[in-house]
Amino acid sequence: MTSANGLAKSACYILDNELERKMNKTDLPQTPQEWLALYKRGKDVWESFRGEHPYESPDFRGLDLKGQIFIGANLENSLFTEANLSGCDFSNCNMSDCYLERSICIKTSFKNSDLTSADFEGARLNLADLSMCRLSGAHFKGADLRCANMKGVLLAASQSSHGCEVGPAILIMAQMDGADLTRANARRADFTAARMRRARFAGSELNWAVFKGAELCGADFRNAVLAGAEMDGADFAWADFIGANMDMAQFPRVGFYGAIFESGTARGTNFSGADFFGAKMGRTDATGADFSGANLFRADLGLWAVENAILENANVSPGHQPPIAQMRPFKRRSPEEAENAFSKKPPRSPEEWWELLKLGVDKFNEYRKNYPQLTPDLHGTDLTSETLRGADFSRADLSCCNFAMAGLEEALLENANLRDTNLSRADLSEAILSRSDITGTNFYGAFLAGAVMDGVNIKSANFFAVKGLK
Repeated sequence: MTSANGLAKSACYILDNELERKMNKTDLPQTPQEWLALYKRGKDVWESFRGEHPYESPDFRGLDLKGQIFIGANLENSLFTEANLSGCDFSNCNMSDCYLERSICIKTSFKNSDLTSADFEGARLNLADLSMCRLSGAHFKGADLRCANMKGVLLAASQSSHGCEVGPAILIMAQMDGADLTRANARRADFTAARMRRARFAGSELNWAVFKGAELCGADFRNAVLAGAEMDGADFAWADFIGANMDMAQFPRVGFYGAIFESGTARGTNFSGADFFGAKMGRTDATGADFSGANLFRADLGLWAVENAILENANVSPGHQPPIAQMRPFKRRSPEEAENAFSKKPPRSPEEWWELLKLGVDKFNEYRKNYPQLTPDLHGTDLTSETLRGADFSRADLSCCNFAMAGLEEALLENANLRDTNLSRADLSEAILSRSDITGTNFYGAFLAGAVMDGVNIKSANFFAVKGLK
């Protein structure tokens, strides 16, 4: 009886023979399996074939190529759409004009490869190594690049290997939390609406790059060049701009909650309508910068050089520097593990209460109803842009939390501790804040239509540019 192994070997032998027959007749591989069989015949055969047929597009679409080695291969104009490339090694390859839409590239190495004009739309590139790659003209719209290594990449416009002008890379709506772009050249690259929390841009060239509406909480821009960059509506909470060059950049309506500025330049920069609540503003040259309509409540401009700066309608109310909520990393459990744990023991730390909240507002409220004696402690938690409609935060410790742009419609905040909490641009319509402590709370640009604030000392908080409050 023929073994399964023997059958598999026979099938491969037949396929190789069929491929060789086609090649002898100058026919081309017709299926992804035939293209893979051709590649597996060896580098010399592959390179010879590519040289003889330079305009053919190798087709690997939909194949499971997990762990395959392609080091140094000529894969120009190849098709990898929806292929599983996890763990593959494409180091030092020519992959210009490749199609990799919706491919799975988890822990895949593209180190030092030419990916000019490659299409990664919707691809999963978690933990991928893209260091030192040429990515001019590459498309990453909607791609998942979380924790990817992108050190030293070229994202700026350049010339292709064929001498053609190629534009900058497109990373619109890309997921890039924790991505490392240290010393990258990303001039004019487009990161519009990308999620890039804790991304690293230290020493990178970001001149005229576009970050409109991007999430960049905790991002590292130390010694980066951001001259002329467009940042309209982006979120830079806790971002580090030490030594950064921001001259003539556009930062209108951005959030700088807790951001750090030191030894940088922002000459002629547009900060109109920006929120600097709690920002640590060290020595920075902001000569001629535009702060019109900005929220500088409790921000220290004492060490900023602001000669000829525009401060029209800016809120520069004095006050102490509030403690800033910090992002506390911890190992998060799966929803099932967390729910099981809380059925046995109540949350005891802000991290555990946050974990309970992430199970959903309904489960959070039900837990509070079942255990009314417990007081939620979410002190210092980052809840930026979270959807928390109807959440029961009554009596909760929410001091130093960041609720920037959060949805808190109809939330119960009665008797809550909101000292030094950031609620900038949050939606608090119909919320109940009766008798809550809002000492030093930042409501900059918040929506408060129908909010109930009985027994609240509004003089102790910042209500600059709020909407809907009667």
